[in-house]
Amino acid sequence: LKDTQYRRHMESVKMRLSRARLRVSSQLSEVGIMPWMEPAAGIFLWCRLPSGIDAAAVARHALTKNMVLAPGNIFSQGQTSSGFMRFNVSQCDHPEMIKILKEGIAAAQCSS
Repeated sequence: LKDTQYRRHMESVKMRLSRARLRVSSQLSEVGIMPWMEPAAGIFLWCRLPSGIDAAAVARHALTKNMVLAPGNIFSQGQTSSGFMRFNVSQCDHPEMIKILKEGIAAAQCSS
């Protein structure tokens, strides 16, 4: 841990995560999924889905496409976060992610 190599490695990780967070945030906003708050660091984005969209419905659709998403209510003891989703920016490089999210949102709108 005292080695400067480790420090350089951690700086590199921070920079890659920062770039990923900005890229993913931008991609999500294109489909109306907006970060609830912009974190200064870290691997997660906590996002609000378009009004009236149930995150669990979007996650169920994504599972049919072999993509695992994290709907907000799995993090909410009071089950009050159905309109939110948590994204791990280090895992959001699937080339079809935005397409699958668009389809999931459309499917959730139809089932409402």
